Amino acid sequence: RGLVSCQGGRAFAPLAGKAKIRVFNARLTLKELMSPDIRLISSNGKVEGSIRGVAREYSVASRTSNGQNNLSNHLGHGPNHLDVKTSNANIQLEFLEQTPG
Repeated sequence: RGLVSCQGGRAFAPLAGKAKIRVFNARLTLKELMSPDIRLISSNGKVEGSIRGVAREYSVASRTSNGQNNLSNHLGHGPNHLDVKTSNANIQLEFLEQTPG
């Protein structure tokens, strides 16, 4: 659920369950991606966008070289997993927390 686009105009919605996305020399943009197990790998491209869910419910591992990473201080240790890696680019992801009601 959600929308993922890669530089070059292709977009797709991952199936329920695990979301594993790898791109080379391209930006990876997420829009309200929903999954309990997310793995994003980009070579020479920014990883940006939004994940629908509560940040504290995700255990996060994120790495970049030669770029900024807004997830580097993430403190959540929940049952869901987010693994993000890129080189020569930034990681800029936000959680869109759902509230009941």
